[in-house]
Amino acid sequence: MFQRSPQYVVPSGNGPVDAAEVAETRQDFDAIWDQVRNSVVAFGFQESGVEAGTVSDEERRRVFQENWDKGNGFRSMFGTFADIATTSRPSTATT
Repeated sequence: MFQRSPQYVVPSGNGPVDAAEVAETRQDFDAIWDQVRNSVVAFGFQESGVEAGTVSDEERRRVFQENWDKGNGFRSMFGTFADIATTSRPSTATT
């Protein structure tokens, strides 16, 4: 058997789910599935439409940290900025 080790991993965001979060998810179940069916990547969260170079360095750091804290590598990739996978480096934003 050959098992490859990952080159890089990010937090998954898995953890205990309290009753309030379960109730909120059940209440919004149809809206959640509507978002999944009508999104680009179908991961259950709203993809960002903001380009990284259009915000200040401080805002960019805040967005990255917020999504890192939530966990889930797909959120870090698609929930932060719309051009993160297609732009090598953000242009300088006016601060």
